[in-house]
Amino acid sequence: MSAQPRAGAAAGETAARPFFLARLALAVVVPLIVYASLRPFSGWRSTGRHPFAYLRPTGEFGSPFDALLNVAGYFVLAACLVLALYPRVRGRAALWLGLGLPALGSALVEAAQTYLPGRQPSLIDLITNTLGAMLGAALAVRCTPWLTDHRGGRRWRERWLQPGRFTEVGLLLLAAWFVGVFAQRTLLFGSGDIRGNLQREVVAGVPAWVYAGSEVFVVAANVVVLALLLRWVLADRAVRGMAALGVVALAVVAALVARLVAQVAFWPLAAAWQWVTPMAPWGVALGVALATAAMHASRRVAALLALAVLVAAVAVVNLTPPDPLLWQQPTPPRQRLLIGLALVARYVSKAWPLAAAVYFVLAWRRAGPRLPGDEHRAPGGAR
Repeated sequence: MSAQPRAGAAAGETAARPFFLARLALAVVVPLIVYASLRPFSGWRSTGRHPFAYLRPTGEFGSPFDALLNVAGYFVLAACLVLALYPRVRGRAALWLGLGLPALGSALVEAAQTYLPGRQPSLIDLITNTLGAMLGAALAVRCTPWLTDHRGGRRWRERWLQPGRFTEVGLLLLAAWFVGVFAQRTLLFGSGDIRGNLQREVVAGVPAWVYAGSEVFVVAANVVVLALLLRWVLADRAVRGMAALGVVALAVVAALVARLVAQVAFWPLAAAWQWVTPMAPWGVALGVALATAAMHASRRVAALLALAVLVAAVAVVNLTPPDPLLWQQPTPPRQRLLIGLALVARYVSKAWPLAAAVYFVLAWRRAGPRLPGDEHRAPGGAR
């Protein structure tokens, strides 16, 4: 048998392979949505109301931010569901499942809120959730052929991303880092802050330079860790030469935009830039410079360096006394309306360093003295 048919068969198998990243994301998104919708999972009681009484219109409308969050959450859920079902379910069947299952889940979750203290089931929530599911399912069905075509998304992935499922885990970890940016009353990019769980208190008389120095270090260190995660996710061509600076700058800009969106979501528009402290720009600038240089390290060195910097950043965050200006901030005005997002972001921010540490340890072990196949790889990623 000639090599050409075998190559064609292999290409077909690759094109039809399910989206592992979508399945992985689905396993994370579903529990997060259920948690945000049914927290605190205690105090269940009967109110005497029918669980589906909320389906009758009342004329009450919730917060625009809450509606947008509902659309975004179910958009991701439906898109991940459609991609996770591929190639067993596709086309119109995938569209109906991608719309129907999230909508049904949303209806049941809203009904369950009838029995939870402090939760109010809402027809508007069901409508916005269903709208998000419809948009996500339609886009995923529309984009699936392009994502699997060797001239489209598959070619883009092969060109710009490292191959393998380990890269997809890294992409999910990267997305979680951006979710953690939404956490309130933390330093910029200051993941792993568990001082509240440790019941740390504000200490009087701490020199101002301690707060300033720790903030610069924490911001810069987290930018470096973010860049080194990208070093493991992106193909070598994307981090070579000046491209490394572009990748780091783009990632930092995206993170700053996410932080700005979080601020506007939780606080009045007048406080949109309140999170920009005098030392934050210095930390960002230092982090970009160090991260650009670190991106040129080998993947094995990058994993070890990321692990060391991550541990140091978490240590500094938790050993530094709480800054009164940050620690004693009032509760964000819209936190009650967006309590699900606030809690998810807080817990993700706290847990992210542990997940990242495990990832970098596994990355270091996978790299070995030299990555398998590196000796056969020509410059530019070509074989």
